[in-house]
Amino acid sequence: MKIHSVSFLLIFSILLGWLIPAGVQAEKLTPDFGPGTKTGLEPPLFVAEQLLAPPDPPVGCSSDTYPLGSSGGLPIPDQGVITATMPVAATGYLWHVSLHTTITHTFPADLDIYLISPAGTEVTLSTDNGGGYDNVFAGTTWTDQWVGASVSDYAYANNVTVPTMSPEEALSAFKGEDPQGTWKLVIHDDASNDTGTLGFWTLTLEVLSVTPQSDLNDDWSFPHAAIPDNGTYTDQIDFPSFTIHDLNLETQITHPANNELDIYLVSPSGITVTVSTDNGGAFADGFSDTVWDDAAGATNPPGPVTDNAFTNNLAEAPLVIENALAAFDGMDSGGTWTLVVKDDTPGNTGTLEAWRLKVDQQTCLMDLEAGISTYSYFPTELGEPVEFDIYAANFGAITATNVLFTDTLPAGATFLSWTTPAGWACTAPPIGGTGVVTCSAASLVPGTISTFHLQLAPPSVPQWLLNQAAVSASGPEYTTVNNFDSAYNYTGLLSANGNPWEINDDLGRPELGVDTGGVAFGGQNAFYTGYGMLRLRVLDAANAILTSDEALSGFGLTFDGSRGWTTTTPPTFSEIAVSRAVEAPAAADYVRYLDTFTNTGSEVRQVQVAWGGYLGSLWETTLAATSSGDLVLDMDDTWAVTIENASFNPAGPTANPPVGVLLRGAGDPTYVRPGNYANNPFQTPWPGNGDYRPSHVFAFTLQPGETAHLVYFLYRGLAEERPGPEGCSVDCVTPPAGSEIALAQTVLTALAAVPDVCDLPQSVLANLLNWPGVADSCPDYPIYLPVIVR
Repeated sequence: MKIHSVSFLLIFSILLGWLIPAGVQAEKLTPDFGPGTKTGLEPPLFVAEQLLAPPDPPVGCSSDTYPLGSSGGLPIPDQGVITATMPVAATGYLWHVSLHTTITHTFPADLDIYLISPAGTEVTLSTDNGGGYDNVFAGTTWTDQWVGASVSDYAYANNVTVPTMSPEEALSAFKGEDPQGTWKLVIHDDASNDTGTLGFWTLTLEVLSVTPQSDLNDDWSFPHAAIPDNGTYTDQIDFPSFTIHDLNLETQITHPANNELDIYLVSPSGITVTVSTDNGGAFADGFSDTVWDDAAGATNPPGPVTDNAFTNNLAEAPLVIENALAAFDGMDSGGTWTLVVKDDTPGNTGTLEAWRLKVDQQTCLMDLEAGISTYSYFPTELGEPVEFDIYAANFGAITATNVLFTDTLPAGATFLSWTTPAGWACTAPPIGGTGVVTCSAASLVPGTISTFHLQLAPPSVPQWLLNQAAVSASGPEYTTVNNFDSAYNYTGLLSANGNPWEINDDLGRPELGVDTGGVAFGGQNAFYTGYGMLRLRVLDAANAILTSDEALSGFGLTFDGSRGWTTTTPPTFSEIAVSRAVEAPAAADYVRYLDTFTNTGSEVRQVQVAWGGYLGSLWETTLAATSSGDLVLDMDDTWAVTIENASFNPAGPTANPPVGVLLRGAGDPTYVRPGNYANNPFQTPWPGNGDYRPSHVFAFTLQPGETAHLVYFLYRGLAEERPGPEGCSVDCVTPPAGSEIALAQTVLTALAAVPDVCDLPQSVLANLLNWPGVADSCPDYPIYLPVIVR
C-alpha cells in the first residue's frame, strides 16, 4: 500500500493526538442483554467496544491511500447551513473511507451532519445527537470500524470529545464509487440560540486500482421461536469460511412494538455490532422482512434505522444498522454467528421467524471459465454433423495472460471443422482425425468471452458424444473450479414428431444406466434418466426366492444399422437369460420392446418382470387416460397415458410430453399390476398420481429349456406448454392444451387393435405371452399401420 502526500494540517493533527489510533477503547462496556428469561441459545461472550483495524484490500488488489485535509474555520450560523468542500484528484474503485471532524458547538443536538460524495451519495453522520453537551464532536473520527455505542445511544458529557464514532449511516455506502471530484461536508443547525464552528476536517480515502470481482454466499436460519416478554432470544448460523468484503443481514421478526426490541449481531470472534435499539416507535412488525444494508439510504432514504419513519404492520427495508456492517469487513466469516433479540419492556412478545446472512468475498484476480453448449444442436439426427459451441472467458478483475485453451474431441467421433475467434491461434486434427484442438491467446481482458465452434463428422451409430474443454493462464486465479467443462450431445434416431429416442445401449452414458435399453430423456424431459427398463425376480417351483429384485443391464445392446437395437450379451440370473430387442419405427412416435426370457437350467422357474422406470413428470405425474375409460390403472387396462400437470388435471395441459404404455392384448394371463419401479415393484404397488416411477409387473413360469417373450410399446408425444420438439429452432410448435393427450389415446387405441408385431418371426409370435393369439391375426405378407397425420 502506498501513502500519498499528507497535508501539513493532517500531520499537525496527528502530532497533537487528534486522530485516535486503532485499539480497544474503554469508554463503555458491552451491551447488557439482561434482565429477563433467556430462551434458545445462551448469549455468547461479547468482546468489549473497540476500534477495529481498517480492512485489508481483497486478495490481488493494490491500493493507494489519500489522506486529505482542509483548514475549515467556517462559522456555523444559528439555524443556518454551511457546506465545506474537498477536491479529490484520485480515481479508481473507492475501498474505504474515514472522516475526522473538529466541530465546536454549544448544543450539538441542533446539528445534522452529512458527507456527500462527487457521485451524489449522501451519508448521514449525525442528526440531532449529543444533547446540550458542548463540543462533543470537536475532534471525532468517524469510521465504520467503531463497534460500540452508536452516535444515537452514546453517553455524552459536557466538553468531552467523542474520540471515535460510527456514523448513523455507514461510510461504506461510498464503496465502489470513483472518488474523483468534489466532496462536501454539510452541517445544518436546525434549532435556535446556539452557534458553532467547523474547524479542520480530514478525509482519508483508500482506492483500488481495479474493480474487484464479487462472490456472493448466504445462509438462512428458521428458528420460528418466541421472543420472551422482557427477555432475550438468541439464534445461530454456522457459516462457511470466506473473507468478508460486504455483509448484509436479513431479519424476519414479528413484534407488536418495534421500540421494545434491541437487536445485535455477533461474529464468530465475538465482535458485536448494534443493529437496532428501541427504534421504530410503538408500531408493529417493522422488522418482519428487513434487509440491513450499509447502502440502504440509496434506495430507502434516509436509510438509518434511527431516522426512518415507520408505519404500523409494515416492514421497513432496506435499513442501515446503528453501527456499520462494514465493521466485519476483512474478517473471516467462518464459524458461528449469533443474532441476539432482546425485548426490554414488559407487556408484549414476538417471534424470530427467520434470519439470513449474505457475505460478498471480493478479489482482484483473473477468473477463467471454459464452457460448452449444445442447446442449438441437441439432439442431432443420425447422419448429420454433430456441433458444439465452446467458449473461454475471463470473469475476473484483471487481464489473464498466456492463455491456453484445449478441446478434447469426443470418443467415437471424428473432426470436421473448427471456427477460431479473433485474437486466438489454434491447431486442430485433420479432417477425419481425432484428438485435441489446442488454442492460445496472449491475453484475455476481464469480461471477454471468446466463442469457438466445433463440427464433428456424422457418426454412423446412435450415441452420446462427450466433449471436454479446459482453459488456463499464467498467474493465480480466484478459483479454478470453472476452468473445465464437459457436455454431451446426442446423435441418434428421431421419432415422427421430432423428439429423440436416446436408447441406453452399450454406448450409453454411465449416469443414465449404461446398456439398460431404457429411453434416457425422450425429448422435452418426457423421461427422467430412463424409462423402459427391466427388473427381474426369479423363484423356484416351491416359491423360494432365488433372485429378489434385480435391475437388469449389460445386454450388449448394439445398433443394427437401421432403426433397432439387439442384445449380444444376455444377462442371466438364476438360470434365466434375458435379451432385449428395441425397435423405433421411422413413421411413428413409439418404440417397441421385445423381451425374451429363456430358462437355461434344469429346474422349473417362476419369473416376474417389472417393465418401467422414471417419468419426467416427476411429482406432478397425472394419470390422464386408460383403455377402460376410468382413471384407475388396474387389471382391466391394456394401455394408459400419463402427463405432467401441477393440478393433477387429466385434461391437461401437460407440461412434458404425454407418455403412453401399451402393455398387452386381450386375454393376457401374465399381467399382475402396476408397481413402484424404484421400491421393489414386485411387492410395492404404484401409488398413482404424484409418483413418477410406474412399472408394470408380469409373471409366468418357464420349464427347463423353454423360451417366452413379452412385447410392450412406449409412446411419447409433444409437450403442450412449450415449443417442441426438443432442440427445434424453426417450425417449432406448441400444441393446444389437451390435443397431445387426445392424440396419445388415439394412437394407443389403434395400436392395440393392430399391434405392430407382424414383422416378428412366427416362432416369436407363437410365444408372445402377453399377446395371446396375435400370430393368428398376422397375414403371411407385410402389413403397414396407417400414418396418423398430426
